[in-house]
Amino acid sequence: MFGVEEIDHLGASYGKVDDVSFLSPCLTFSGFLAAYGFSRFKLLETWPIADEVFTHVPFFHGIHPMYYVAFMTICFDYVIGDHGIGC
Repeated sequence: MFGVEEIDHLGASYGKVDDVSFLSPCLTFSGFLAAYGFSRFKLLETWPIADEVFTHVPFFHGIHPMYYVAFMTICFDYVIGDHGIGC
């Protein structure tokens, strides 16, 4: 109908196909989360200090708190705004 071909799901019902299509990303995300937790606590001495992550701006010396985040927010707003590509 309407030029769309029927898709054979190897005899599985649509409910089972929906379950698999929901569980696959869930399992992938849980795997990434477990890998993050493992690397976070296994490599504790090499992990960046959370209080110092957003206080430095690339190519500038000194402490500039949250300037980098503000710059990235403005760039993101420009990209998704009415200036070309985006929503």
